Amino acid sequence: MKLSGITRRITRHPAVQSLASWLIAQYLKLAYFTTRWTFESWPQSHTTIMAGAPLFVFLWHNRIAAMPLIWKQHPWRESGGEKVLTIVVSDHRDGRMVSSTMERFKVEHVPVSSKEKQLTAAKNVLRAIRAGRTVGMTPDGPRGPRMRMKAPAVTLARLAGARIALIAYSVKWRVVLGSWDRFLLPLPFNRGVILWDEGFDVPKDLDESGAAKLAEEIEVALTGLTNKADRMMGHAPIEAAPR
Repeated sequence: MKLSGITRRITRHPAVQSLASWLIAQYLKLAYFTTRWTFESWPQSHTTIMAGAPLFVFLWHNRIAAMPLIWKQHPWRESGGEKVLTIVVSDHRDGRMVSSTMERFKVEHVPVSSKEKQLTAAKNVLRAIRAGRTVGMTPDGPRGPRMRMKAPAVTLARLAGARIALIAYSVKWRVVLGSWDRFLLPLPFNRGVILWDEGFDVPKDLDESGAAKLAEEIEVALTGLTNKADRMMGHAPIEAAPR
């Protein structure tokens, strides 16, 4: 067996993946809790979320590293409340690593397989949001193109009668990986900013053309929010992939 095949088998072993997810979670905790964060526009979301209204939270795939800890620091905790976050992840190997790491922060997930019928995948997401979960999605995931919105995410929100909110973060000191999404890895002992936008209502009578147009508007808004966060931390924005 070739070395690459042996390496692949080792990295897929449940014990190895469990250890890796634990190490990732510990690093993210270190990076998050040694960073001085500025939260912008978050109090406005308190009423919307605590009221139990259906809500999707969109962020670009390259900003998922801090999401579970950001969520747990939301101002609603000051009033003793907590809303469960459920994320949509790929059932691919990389997606399973993400879900394993998120579970360590008590973040639930809905696995969506690329081989699974779209209708079944949609039902899983809708079931979660109708159960009172707030659902987090990366509308350019799991494989891109980077920072390009996919219209089916809007269709899901319409079917659920849910609002779409937007979130982005950036930090002063970071490593941008060479992955397809230009993944942002925050460094410890840092300064950071977390931006929230109340986002968009999705009309129940939205047709296919309307969904495509709204997807374009959301893409522009989410990219603008993410670019704003980067500029606030002194960085040039990460460019979206070509269409």
